[in-house]
Amino acid sequence: MTFWDIGAHIGEYSMLAARKVGPSGAVHAFEPLPNIFELLSRNATSNSLCNISLNQCAVSDRTSLAELSIHPEAPMSYLKQDATIDEMLPAISVETISLDEYFNISGCTPDLIKVDVEGAERLVLAGAAELLSLPPGRAPDWIIEYAPQNCTRFGYAAEALIGMLHDYQYQTYWIGGEGVLEPTQSPPPWESSGNFAAVKHRPVL
Repeated sequence: MTFWDIGAHIGEYSMLAARKVGPSGAVHAFEPLPNIFELLSRNATSNSLCNISLNQCAVSDRTSLAELSIHPEAPMSYLKQDATIDEMLPAISVETISLDEYFNISGCTPDLIKVDVEGAERLVLAGAAELLSLPPGRAPDWIIEYAPQNCTRFGYAAEALIGMLHDYQYQTYWIGGEGVLEPTQSPPPWESSGNFAAVKHRPVL
């Protein structure tokens, strides 16, 4: 199987996934912060994981350049956009790529995509229309951070992420305690933020 880790940080998810998919599988990790990317690379090397492809770039709705606001807590850094609330943080220029672009140049279809990009999740989905349109059985499953405060920074409501996936015929579920899945029609099972899953079920014949 193939796992894409969007906002990989130092590789917590990537290292776990690399062991799960085994030598015949693949992990593709994306992390734009140079110092964090260096730690990600060290982790992959020190764990002797040869099935990880590392990409020092951010994922957005297009392949271009963008400004990345550097938060004092590195995992909370985020892409600056016109609608982003300016928190007067220092910024650096980073390369960006859309998932559809990466899908076409890599030649591989992911089975599962994890997205944790501090509010830029809508941009990631906007750049993945081709992937999202794949039929059941080929369309990737998703694990996406649901953090209303981060989405507000980008000028949209977190519920829009679920709406975008429903537009592509995905079913969505909150990921609760012990990994229990609950339909997103119910309130989130956590107070401030968490993760939700999206899957495109095969039709029942």
